Amino acid sequence: MSYPGLTFALMVGVAIGTAIYYYFKSENTNQHYQYRNQDSYDCYAPPPAISEGCDTLPSTKRRRNSNVPQNCTICLDKLKSGKTRRISCGHIFHDNCITMWFRTSHTCPNCRAEQL
Repeated sequence: MSYPGLTFALMVGVAIGTAIYYYFKSENTNQHYQYRNQDSYDCYAPPPAISEGCDTLPSTKRRRNSNVPQNCTICLDKLKSGKTRRISCGHIFHDNCITMWFRTSHTCPNCRAEQL
């Protein structure tokens, strides 16, 4: 015994229920993204870069047997004997690496201490 009217009503009910579910789900998602985007500009904006003063950082020559890290944490190359810079928090980087870093940020790449 087949009930075509009941089957049709059940299919229409499932279709309407699914449409309502996706409508409210997408509306809630859009509200979430709008709320999140409003706050992200206020709280998570990158700090301004250091445009002046990079040349005042102390420049050092690295010695082979010194007690400094072996790698530059910006480029990940070894800190061979050559020109390096020590910033105010004490971390040491290649001269070129830290100069380029300070064009986009004013914090230490390792500890995020401000370098103003």
